Amino acid sequence: MAGITDPAEFRKAAIEHFRMVDGLQESHLKHMESMMGGGGHEHRHHGDGPHGPCKDCPNK
Repeated sequence: MAGITDPAEFRKAAIEHFRMVDGLQESHLKHMESMMGGGGHEHRHHGDGPHGPCKDCPNK
């Protein structure tokens, strides 16, 4: 993109770049959500962490 001098061509290249980055972020987010148990927004408890009990879980 650094070598593009025409403003219309630069806008076209910038829009394509932003679409590519957006698609990459969406793909990465879906991958990370799947690794965390399916991508739901509910809280998933995996045990107490190094800093003590989970603060989001109800008391047992």
